Amino acid sequence: MLKKTYWRDTAEARREVLMPFLWNVVAKEGQIYGNRDKGSDAYVTNEFFFSYPGYNETFCGFPDKRIDSNDKKLNPNVTVFEWLNKKPSFHGKIAAFGAWDLFPWILNSERAGILVNAGWDVFKDMDPTPELTLLNKFKLETPRIWNDEPFDAIPFYTALEYLKGKHPDVLYLSLGY
Repeated sequence: MLKKTYWRDTAEARREVLMPFLWNVVAKEGQIYGNRDKGSDAYVTNEFFFSYPGYNETFCGFPDKRIDSNDKKLNPNVTVFEWLNKKPSFHGKIAAFGAWDLFPWILNSERAGILVNAGWDVFKDMDPTPELTLLNKFKLETPRIWNDEPFDAIPFYTALEYLKGKHPDVLYLSLGY
């Protein structure tokens, strides 16, 4: 069934049918980076080459030697999300969801003033829908394979419920496994 629905003769046609908005709107009206086959490589410049330092560099635009581990330390740098949230037209309209429980620290959500829900944290930032109630139940009762993140379906559907209910202008979603 999936192959019949999504298979096309070329990689370009397959990606368009799988993610039509990304390839028919974003790619045509904006820019997408990271295709090595097309000479659009993207590399971190920090010396560590692992998660938190890489996310800092991605979200802040520069490496920071103070971020040298995956420890739960608040990011001292202003991310693009925090910068946007200071703009009146975006204030309070930014949210981030992630599988990895470190995102509240990476995004320094309290200082930034943005909503961040990550890892196994129950989502309480809007009136519960039946779907959110079930997702929160999964977060509380699902056996954990990894202590720091659930399977991707949980943050994905939590973000989707938020998107449907609150219509943020910017929504960041990071999946893990």
